[in-house]
Amino acid sequence: MSSLGQATLGICGGGNALALATLGLVPALVGEASDVPPLPIEVVIARPAPAPREPTKMPNPRPITPDRDTDLHRNPRPSCSLVESFAGLVDDMRQMEVDLGLRYYEVFSVVVRWSGGERDRGTPTVISEKPFLPVPEVTGMGNVGRDLRSAGNVRRGEIWLRKLSPRYSEDDIVLLFPRELQSNEEHFIEVRGDARDGSTVRRRFHIAGEPERKPFEWQVRLIKQDEDRTRGGQPR
Repeated sequence: MSSLGQATLGICGGGNALALATLGLVPALVGEASDVPPLPIEVVIARPAPAPREPTKMPNPRPITPDRDTDLHRNPRPSCSLVESFAGLVDDMRQMEVDLGLRYYEVFSVVVRWSGGERDRGTPTVISEKPFLPVPEVTGMGNVGRDLRSAGNVRRGEIWLRKLSPRYSEDDIVLLFPRELQSNEEHFIEVRGDARDGSTVRRRFHIAGEPERKPFEWQVRLIKQDEDRTRGGQPR
């Protein structure tokens, strides 16, 4: 039997075409059937990809790292630190600024209660109004602008309260900015002039984030709210 017959018999009988290709019979089959020169067959053997190499960890050339330095430690007596010992003096110096008229804006923590059992129902009554002492520094009032709405102009923007007394604890700050209120109570921060120009505009704000502690002060960011109280202090 010719090679053509043998190849045909192998294919029809379920022979392995890969074996024929390996033995070079497929090119012979194609060449004898169509007089086309046999094409070379390229056998590709798949190889597994190499495993990723772990990055080389370079040793720290320093003989002592901070976690092994015995001279480093937490503050053993934070209440007796130098910064803490000057807190009262810092407040006294800031009170001098107030007495000299360098603090125009006064800041108050205000809580209002509504008689209707929930907010915005009934008659509002001021039940708490606590001043921040010594008077803190208010910055960014120029960032509060007017936004035109269908009902009129509303004020939008944010300001910063700075130089709040370092003698306030975090719990004291929470009391000045109460979070747990009754369903018929609301709280806001009010900023107004010190009345050197007579009765001044009262501006209502709310806290935009947690108070931040600095070495000699607390800092708080405030965002403008609607419904300022009247110049006489009546809630709206």
